Amino acid sequence: LKQLEKTKPSLLGKPIQFKFLKDIEDPYYNQIYYQPELKYNYYDGFIIAAKLHNKPLIARNLEFKLAPAYATKTNTLAGSFSVIYNQFFENSSLYKIKYGIVGSSLHYAPNLSYNSFIPYIDFVFNRKSLRDVGQKSIVAKIVNINKEIAFGTTKTEKDKYSVLSVKYFYSNPDIIKGFAYGFNTEFSKSFTKLSTDIRFRKLTASNRQLDFRVFAGAFLSNTTTSNYFSFGLDKSNDYLFELGYLGRSEESGFISQQFIVSEGGFKSVLSTRFANQFMLSTNASIGLWRWIEVYNDVAFLKNKGQNLFFGYENGVRLNFVHSIFEIYFPLYSNNGWEITQNAYSQKIRFVFTADFQSIYNFFRRGFL
Repeated sequence: LKQLEKTKPSLLGKPIQFKFLKDIEDPYYNQIYYQPELKYNYYDGFIIAAKLHNKPLIARNLEFKLAPAYATKTNTLAGSFSVIYNQFFENSSLYKIKYGIVGSSLHYAPNLSYNSFIPYIDFVFNRKSLRDVGQKSIVAKIVNINKEIAFGTTKTEKDKYSVLSVKYFYSNPDIIKGFAYGFNTEFSKSFTKLSTDIRFRKLTASNRQLDFRVFAGAFLSNTTTSNYFSFGLDKSNDYLFELGYLGRSEESGFISQQFIVSEGGFKSVLSTRFANQFMLSTNASIGLWRWIEVYNDVAFLKNKGQNLFFGYENGVRLNFVHSIFEIYFPLYSNNGWEITQNAYSQKIRFVFTADFQSIYNFFRRGFL
């Protein structure tokens, strides 16, 4: 047996042991866990990955993940990777510092892919108690994006860029009273911006939900020549590739009607959609009966060389599963009575996420 063990693959003097999903760390082996991973977007189709990682049930210092994937729609290879080192602290308000590098390769448009490479450092603070579901952190990262472009075109500032982002984030996703806020700064060679996002949600004793959000953002400098890095009123351009858009480049069709609450948070598409100086927006909704709510949003947008724009809208929100599955029916806005206009079905917005981690986090609130 000793002779056989010597012939086994080893890493740093220990035999390598492959195990399905996760387990308690074994001090006599270098354990590598494997598990299937399934994702979807409009351009890649189903992304079938074989994730290899070394993260056991109990946190460890050095963690890595490699997830090579096959995209069924493009018949190409894709995937992601991450390498993280956790520095833990005792008897401190600081729980740990995460030093990491993550990267991915997927498609952002038909037959056009992008690569991301993101080194970061994350200061994670301790919870007040084990029953406290809140989390607080400060993250600094450099987001490097390199996008393929169509044949015969020239790369511009929105095709290859780097952005330094520093963000303070607090979240208490309690199922009865949820509260979250974040302060973010971004630095690039062509712009500097500040923004804050504050969200409050309450479920009353009569099972009526109240939802309120404020977003404010301003450019300290901006020499960009397009709206790619501007604040979006009805849809964020998501140039940091953080949001789970199914079809991020779609401008028409069903997939383009996907809605993710970010920046302006408007559901209607108004005449002014972006702000390259500053934006202030509020989004509010109140429950009427079960999952039926009404929403009302107002916003102020300022662009260079233009007057201040005031936007407003209201409508009906079907909040089946908060932030997981929702449908918005616009009624009235700057566009007038939207419900009486042509192609009304194209104005309806929906929230849908295929991120299983987000679904898990939603249902565990108040329990773990």
